[in-house]
Amino acid sequence: MASFSFHEGLPEGLNFRVDVGIFHHPKHLALQAAAGWHSFYIRKESAVEGLVHFNIHEEEALSPYRSPFGSFIFSDAVDQSVLHDFVSYCEDKLTAQSVRHIALKHWPEVYSPDKSNRLEHMLRASGYQVAGEETSAVISVTEKSFESGLHRSEKKRLRKCRESNLTFDVMPMDHLQKVYIFLESCRKEKGYSLSMSFPEIGQLARAFPDNLLLTTVSDKNQLAAANISVQVYDDVLYNFYHDHSAEYDHVSPVVLLNEGLYSYCQQHQIRLLDLGTSNLGGKLNESLLNFKLRLGALAARKLTFTKNLE
Repeated sequence: MASFSFHEGLPEGLNFRVDVGIFHHPKHLALQAAAGWHSFYIRKESAVEGLVHFNIHEEEALSPYRSPFGSFIFSDAVDQSVLHDFVSYCEDKLTAQSVRHIALKHWPEVYSPDKSNRLEHMLRASGYQVAGEETSAVISVTEKSFESGLHRSEKKRLRKCRESNLTFDVMPMDHLQKVYIFLESCRKEKGYSLSMSFPEIGQLARAFPDNLLLTTVSDKNQLAAANISVQVYDDVLYNFYHDHSAEYDHVSPVVLLNEGLYSYCQQHQIRLLDLGTSNLGGKLNESLLNFKLRLGALAARKLTFTKNLE
């Protein structure tokens, strides 16, 4: 029976038994940083069973460097002993690169509760500390209607959207700039900015043309709300940017926007609609989280672990 082996570098010519999604894909690594990457993987026979990417800057190794999450991913075949040995292997390799500090930002635990729990227990036992906790809000997509999971206040808002004859649409990718400019203007109205520039969003769209989704809510020919979503895994849609014009505060078109996204997930066998974190400036924005919970989402931890290497 073949055993597991650990390797440094990007896997080539192998099958993957772990879903790398977008943020562990080499194309996305290149978008995060042009250099400084050190990758490690678990192999069994001709298959990759586990993977992690670190970006090294001076004496610090970050996973991810610049994306919503990174950290270790692994298949069901990887038990706690193998996972522990792989983490130790990575630490030894990083130490040889003069790394003195490791930071790991995990995926929202609801993505894979069992793996998240196993990884958390193993890291804590290996001397890692929880350095940060964000709160994500994630809707489980079922056969039930979106409206059935809404709080009564959001049901009223959804009805108001319908009575106002607002319409939801999926837009072709050549509308990316229009959608981005609209979202940027909405954020400026509220005193915020978007975390990515339009050229950066454009690079993401070119690298993953099948994973970006543009959706809008319109009042006849005028945009009321818009969204840029990213399908981060086959079964997870991440609501990356969404906002609405202050002109439509009284209607709350984002509720209709999320109903459309939920329906899209139902049609494409996507089991989770991730509404993102509700942390602003390092602190939990309770009103934002509560709004997402009223949309039928459940709160999920998104942990960052750190460790100082001797």
